[in-house]
Amino acid sequence: MKNLSFYITFLLAFFVIPSAIAQKKFALNLGFEGALPMSSGYKTMYMAAGGASIRAQYNVSDNIGVTLSSGALAFIPKEIGNLGGGGGNTPTKFNAMLSIPIKVGGKYYLTKGFYGMVEVGTVINRIISANTSGGNPTVGLGGSFSALCYAPGIGVQFGGFDLGVRYETFSKGGAESFMAARLGFNLFSIK
Repeated sequence: MKNLSFYITFLLAFFVIPSAIAQKKFALNLGFEGALPMSSGYKTMYMAAGGASIRAQYNVSDNIGVTLSSGALAFIPKEIGNLGGGGGNTPTKFNAMLSIPIKVGGKYYLTKGFYGMVEVGTVINRIISANTSGGNPTVGLGGSFSALCYAPGIGVQFGGFDLGVRYETFSKGGAESFMAARLGFNLFSIK
């Protein structure tokens, strides 16, 4: 299932990007993101997340845009204090997570600048572990997994900026979700 969602995302991107460039209705947008866990599993493990993303957009018409986006979002664990260990302090163990999505989506402009959006794709999550027990801090990469993700959202574009919020969920033996805000700016656009 995880490979199937990756291949579908790749094929959609393969057909969308070349046609966007050929018709010269293309924009590339860089964004900075912040997120808060919403599902009970994420709320237990993580306090927040931050990262960056890049989004390509092809405008099919004045009201409809097709997007391809990717980036990285780092989830900060709740138990992160006392990383030094030793000195009689209690050792700390924690697992952070790096999330890398690849999503295709659609935007519908309700009015000039204000839009609704839905994205679907695959996300690759990688666990980053730290352990300060034994007086020797160690950091290493844990397991990784991929899952199907989807994200409805709303936003507003003004000038060269794009401000949006979304509710993103991925499913891997249960659903995990977070609420994210994104502030993007256009790197370039071709009309």
